[in-house]
Amino acid sequence: MAHVIVPKPRKIVIINPGHGRKDPGCVPKENGEHIFYNEKMVTEREIVWEVSKHMKKEINDNSMETNLEAAISVQLMYGEDYEHDSPGERPDLAEKVKIPVKKLNEQGYDVVFHISLHCDCVENPSAEDATMYYWDPNDEKIARQILMKYGENVVMNGEQIFFGKRSQPVQQRGLKVLVTAKQLGVAAAYIELGFLSSPLDRKWLIDPECQKRMAWVLSSEIINIYADKAV
Repeated sequence: MAHVIVPKPRKIVIINPGHGRKDPGCVPKENGEHIFYNEKMVTEREIVWEVSKHMKKEINDNSMETNLEAAISVQLMYGEDYEHDSPGERPDLAEKVKIPVKKLNEQGYDVVFHISLHCDCVENPSAEDATMYYWDPNDEKIARQILMKYGENVVMNGEQIFFGKRSQPVQQRGLKVLVTAKQLGVAAAYIELGFLSSPLDRKWLIDPECQKRMAWVLSSEIINIYADKAV
């Protein structure tokens, strides 16, 4: 009997941009006024959507060599033509994890990682830097590894933008998206890219080139962790 080689399933990462549809997330103000950049109001939703799109492209541009693809959760839920400002209510957080994982599993994919993207926002404008959350202790190493690379390599004008300013940059927290991913057997992390309430962080969070840099750094480390090493 001939030996049949069963191909490995395609591995895939789900990128979950926080908020969306009618929910803008954090909307920072300066001197009581909304902030605009390139004639658009600055919102958390806009920033994480742009970074998510760049991440998806970075990962998929390398998919032939890595056996790793990426998909954005809301596009799986609403179609590839989904736009982040489409009308409608914000989906339930658990459903925003469950529906994409189910759809991809039905298509024969192996969902290996789920990452949620957000921006922090607090009343104290001096609070700065990125934060990474995980829930399953088995995911702590991955969370730390990704955030370390983010801090080291998001460099603009020779300066490390999001690195070393917080006493606990990686934290365990039972966030709904992380707990739901664990229930589905998917490794997960939740990153706050920086503080929109901080003038210093905000300067870079809204910068298109820095958004591309953030996406490249996050994608590169995800590829490093999950790509097929033998390919």
